[in-house]
Amino acid sequence: MSLQLAGVFIRLEFQRLVKSRSELTVSFGFLILILALAVFGMGPEVASQRAVAIGVIWLSASLSLLLAIPALMARDEEQGVLAQLQLLPLAAEWLLLLKALAVWAGAMLPILGAWVPVSLLVGLELVEGIRVLGLLAVGSWSF
Repeated sequence: MSLQLAGVFIRLEFQRLVKSRSELTVSFGFLILILALAVFGMGPEVASQRAVAIGVIWLSASLSLLLAIPALMARDEEQGVLAQLQLLPLAAEWLLLLKALAVWAGAMLPILGAWVPVSLLVGLELVEGIRVLGLLAVGSWSF
């Protein structure tokens, strides 16, 4: 497999994802909505918010990622993109891996980009927010 072809493929897939932002917008809005409801449900005590903040952020980011991925893949199936990908001179396993990487980047990067307002919303300090950011970046591949 040519690394240059793989890089072009990921770039084109990412550009396609950016052009169709509706699924990603719904996913991002879902994340913010869950976090806001969790903060309002816990009350004004910052100590109780900090105690469950990492779990709430992790759960809401995981659920919003699970909301975005099936919609993105279903759209590609309907448009025939997946059938056209089989014509590329790459193995099917590499195509699926590169497609998953592009979908992950398209769905997870806005969520990772929102960690500052999200961590402020739930009362996390900067160090804890960076730890959550790293856990989300690494752990989101399990989905």
